[in-house]
Amino acid sequence: MIQISHEIQIFSRSEAFIDFYRNYEKTFTKLAPQNHIRFKFLDQAPVQIGTTTESEEIMLGKYQKIKHRIIEFSSERIVLKGLFPLSLIGGKLTFKIEKHDGYIILFEILQFGFDSFIGRLYDPVLKIYLKNKYSFLNSHTKETLSNIKEILENKTCNSPTT
Repeated sequence: MIQISHEIQIFSRSEAFIDFYRNYEKTFTKLAPQNHIRFKFLDQAPVQIGTTTESEEIMLGKYQKIKHRIIEFSSERIVLKGLFPLSLIGGKLTFKIEKHDGYIILFEILQFGFDSFIGRLYDPVLKIYLKNKYSFLNSHTKETLSNIKEILENKTCNSPTT
């Protein structure tokens, strides 16, 4: 299995990230303005396990339409599993939230491949496929987290206090 993982400290609450994700259709383009075109929940609200998502992005100069299904949705984790054709390479996106006093650590984890014996045999082929995409995905993940931090911290600073 091949994994790209980054984390960032955000002075906000985990609930703020969950609310942010529920409104992802409105904020998606702000996360990577030069790459993100559109994001859409294909199922009716509320966002939950089983919800299908669709995003349109530019990756290495090529237009991509990517579908995922939410397979885990909690205050600690949101996990999206890639649907065909992404499922052929075992694509999975995880947002993991660690709660701390006054802040959260948000992880964005991209996984490719399969966690099995046969999957491990497939890893060398996957590495060849991802070779020119790896550095793009690595920097894209960092940019996305940085922009999520900026959005959530600005929202936290500008929200009314009681």
